[in-house]
Amino acid sequence: MELGKRIREYRTAAKWNQDEFAEKMFVSRQTISNWGNDKSYPDIQSLLLISNLFDVSLDQLVKGDIETMQNVINEKDVKELNYYARLMIMGMIIIAITVYPVLSSWGLLGLIPLGALYAVSLWAAFKVEAIKKNNDIQSSHIARSLHS
Repeated sequence: MELGKRIREYRTAAKWNQDEFAEKMFVSRQTISNWGNDKSYPDIQSLLLISNLFDVSLDQLVKGDIETMQNVINEKDVKELNYYARLMIMGMIIIAITVYPVLSSWGLLGLIPLGALYAVSLWAAFKVEAIKKNNDIQSSHIARSLHS
């Protein structure tokens, strides 16, 4: 994350050591060290106080971290999207391949496992659509993400 680096830069520009900065922030020197080394993240009140002490906007202070968090969220959504898309496609392929052998050997009872598999595929399709809607993704983008 970028915030720890930014805090260290602002602190050294103000010529404050960790103890002095900790005193101004009403936290321990260890907390300042953890922020500077990205081991922990300041809460919103601390972020506001930091922005006031250094006379910078919150946007300037956390901008890079927001972009990093969005990339992490987007990567998670892409992985989830790929998982559900593959589940849906595999379910449909299995149904297409096994519909005749299952129905010919089990008769109408074969509709039970095929129906269950269809329900799972349909559920996966709804999950794909929900992820697409939440991220404003068009179907052409999905094809590119599945191939990468």
